[in-house]
Amino acid sequence: MSRKRIIFSVFFGTLVYCLMSIWFGPIGIVPMGHLRAENARIAENLSNLRGIHDELDSAFRNLSSDPDTIAVYAHELGYVADSERLIKLADFTGGIAREYNPGFALKAATPASVPEWICKALGLFAGLVAFALFSIFRTEASHDIVEKRAGIGAYYGGIPSR
Repeated sequence: MSRKRIIFSVFFGTLVYCLMSIWFGPIGIVPMGHLRAENARIAENLSNLRGIHDELDSAFRNLSSDPDTIAVYAHELGYVADSERLIKLADFTGGIAREYNPGFALKAATPASVPEWICKALGLFAGLVAFALFSIFRTEASHDIVEKRAGIGAYYGGIPSR
């Protein structure tokens, strides 16, 4: 009987450890779900940054080479060519508000997981608890069996006297 108690206790402790590791451990199912969500969030931000990069790149190319775009920006800043005349209107603020948004950087979040040593400690604790429970509940039954085999106690000749 002692061998069965030990085997069942080791089995139960190992089972608890394996389940904890598979579900909540550092490479478990729950942390992998968090990593997939984090990957999707970062991929979305990256696509937004690529779109912003394309807009800024086209504006830079236009400002670098297109004379009409350079003239528009110069007029917004108050510059006038030699052949042009300006009419200033009172209480009128013209121009296009050009604010460039460079996007924002994301920091990858570390997924929450249960450390491996906690999984092992819970497995060991579950094994010890299982051993203690098997010892407590199987002790009474094993004493009856031993007494019955020895022909002492409440059993005499195979007929219970209780």
